[in-house]
Amino acid sequence: MIPRSRRIPIPLLLAGALAACTSDGVGPRAEAPHPRVLQAFANAGVQDGPASLLEGLGEGGEPVMTVGVNASSFDAQSGAQGLPIAFHVHPNGGTRGNLRGKEVFNANATWPGVITLFCVINGTNYPTKGSVDSLRARNFGTPTGGHGSGHDFSDTGTGRPRGRYVPDGGNTDDAARFRTEYRANIASGDEMMAIFYTIKDPDSPCDGNSSVDYYRAVVRVPGLVQIPQDANLQLVPPTSNHPSGTFWFLEPTTLATTRRMGALFRRDYDTPMPLTAAALAQGGINDIGNNWGPSHWEHRVGTDIDVDDGAGNDPTRIRQVRRLGEQAGFAVCEGHGRRGEPPNHIHCKQRQYP
Repeated sequence: MIPRSRRIPIPLLLAGALAACTSDGVGPRAEAPHPRVLQAFANAGVQDGPASLLEGLGEGGEPVMTVGVNASSFDAQSGAQGLPIAFHVHPNGGTRGNLRGKEVFNANATWPGVITLFCVINGTNYPTKGSVDSLRARNFGTPTGGHGSGHDFSDTGTGRPRGRYVPDGGNTDDAARFRTEYRANIASGDEMMAIFYTIKDPDSPCDGNSSVDYYRAVVRVPGLVQIPQDANLQLVPPTSNHPSGTFWFLEPTTLATTRRMGALFRRDYDTPMPLTAAALAQGGINDIGNNWGPSHWEHRVGTDIDVDDGAGNDPTRIRQVRRLGEQAGFAVCEGHGRRGEPPNHIHCKQRQYP
């Protein structure tokens, strides 16, 4: 609420803002009252996953609440530099889906939050009623989420899938708060949160002013760790548009199981186990077809690996390697291949999907 002492008639206030601060017209100019979103999703809190609530600083030094610390260096060129983080959503997938895994990654992971509008008067921030005219998720146009530069990172229909906000506009309540919910899409990485808004309060010198503020929305599958060098594992990346350093990540339990399987493979065949797929650094869709789509549906949350049998797709060897994986602790290992063709690799799952 703007105190009555600050409720200056708008024409007089705007005229004063154009004048110098000193009586002789020399010196710094006064800052005109202006609207701003100082806190976006400030009430987010901790969602599922190994995360902690942190307090960051926005561009003006104001507190911005964010969740999680898994902001990977692989997004150094995502275009997000300088933007405060509005929220950090963990799309905790893997707990539901069918046997084909097409819903393993929870594409509708949600993040509730509050956007508060302010009128800034002489450096003091006053919550002020208004409307959020449009709330949009946008791409930065540069690589993010471990995907290579050949991907389409535009906001077109063929570009990187973005999250959405429900509702994506409306009036604030009397406390200047607009409540919405972010719904993640299938691709992890950085997004821009664009908030277009208008102050609508006759008692405020910012009444009628419209503006736009931008934040960074960070989407990650939590807790993924990079597969370390291991004499029992040979990392054989598939041909895809993902930098090699972004491709080899698993959740810790699956990593331990994979290393046990590698040791068993080495014991039986005296050679390292060829590992051909894991998860991307930040999880999400692992689109080896460079099309933001399948296959590799199940390689999104760090619980699945692909293994080559090391013997030219020998059916007997594939059955043997499947048993090694289950002996190591995988819930199930299956022979996978193109439809209508014999298996050409082994797919192991840390847990069986419902």
